[in-house]
Amino acid sequence: MLDRLRAKLGAARRRARRIERREFAELRQWAEDTSNLLHLTTLLLVPMLIALVTQITNLTDLSFLLFPPLASGAYTLFSDPQGQYFSAAFF
Repeated sequence: MLDRLRAKLGAARRRARRIERREFAELRQWAEDTSNLLHLTTLLLVPMLIALVTQITNLTDLSFLLFPPLASGAYTLFSDPQGQYFSAAFF
């Protein structure tokens, strides 16, 4: 009885591996299409990149190096609050 149970478990494991390999191959073929790869990159890599940059700015005090336009705009606004760029109507 134990041998029969082992045989059934082994067959189920082989069947699951076969299905997994087939699904992985289909996923790889789907991802090889350029538009699908673009969508996959947008969904996975862009949020990871944003999280990485956010983590770097939180860990270090060098956020002005990662966001120079933001730093220069903040300096311009705070150095001359009533200057040329103080209103949103400028943009």
